[in-house]
Formats: sequence, C-alpha cells, structure tokens
Amino acid sequence: MIYIWLILIAIVVVFFKTILLKKTDKKFKITKFKIAGLILLLAGILLTEFSYTLLNESMNKKNWPQTEGIVLSSRVVGISAFKPEIVYRYEIDSVIYVDTSLDLAPGFGGKRKKKEVAQKIVAYMPVGKKLSVYYDPADKNITHLGSPLKWDTIGKLGLGLFLYFLGLFFLLKTTDREKVEVHL
Repeated sequence: MIYIWLILIAIVVVFFKTILLKKTDKKFKITKFKIAGLILLLAGILLTEFSYTLLNESMNKKNWPQTEGIVLSSRVVGISAFKPEIVYRYEIDSVIYVDTSLDLAPGFGGKRKKKEVAQKIVAYMPVGKKLSVYYDPADKNITHLGSPLKWDTIGKLGLGLFLYFLGLFFLLKTTDREKVEVHL
C-alpha cells in the first residue's frame, strides 16, 4: 500500500515541476541524471514496500498471545552465516507443540559478530530453560521467541526512503545544458 503513495508523490512532484519550469527546448531530453533517478526511484519504492510489509508483520506479531515453553536443544548452526537454533516445546489447550527458532540472530554484522551473538544466545537459552513463546492465534504452529522487530528491517526501510528521495532529486535536477524559465 505504501508504494502507491510513494508513486503518487513522485507523479505529483514531477507534474508540478513540469508546470512550473517550462523548458525552452521543446524536445524532451533523457539525461544520465534522469535514468539514474528513475532507477533509484524504483529501487527505493520496491525496498520501502518490502520493508514496510516486514515492519507491519512484526507489529502484528507483537500482539500475539503468550505461553510458557521449555528449551529442548540449543546450538549454533551454519558455516558462513551463523545462527542460533533453539528447539523448544510449548503447550496450548492441552496440546503439546514443538518448534525451532532460527530468527534470533541480528540481520547485520560480519561473520565473527554473528557467530559471537549466536553463541551468546545459545548460552542464554540452555536445555531445560523456561521461556516465553508467542504464538499466532490463527495457527498455533507459528511462533516466535523474542521481539519480532529486527533493526535491519528499519535500516532497509530507511535506505528505501533515502533511495526514493535521491531518485526524485535526480529526476528533478536540471543540468547546465537544460535552460529553464520559471512560469508562475
């Protein structure tokens, strides 16, 4: 939904630019700035929409009900990208469920940093530890253990908006060869 608003803003800004700044040269010139602007604008819209969707899903998960679970196994997995693998059991309405969480590690940082964080999480969640399990009320097999909001999602959203506005700037930029007259 947000991509529609971003596209509408871009259209309105470009439309008003063409009304207010009438080029003396009647031919429309496609410059490198306009091509770069269009690419940046589209990349920004796509990244913003993707990040906004993840952010919206994370916000919905914050309101899920909670139950108590117990860690069955805890280890670091991966060869080049390390993640903590936490297997846990939880009970809802006298039904026992088992799930695995691989999404506790940060989405940014180098290989060594990710491995250190994964080892700290595994040390914090040893076998037998009780923990809070948040589950989807519509499908009790879908769970998460910690905050569903990841900082890299916010970073991607910020990058998407930056690319969008940079692309808009490039589309609106006039080069030295493009002489303009301002009509009010």
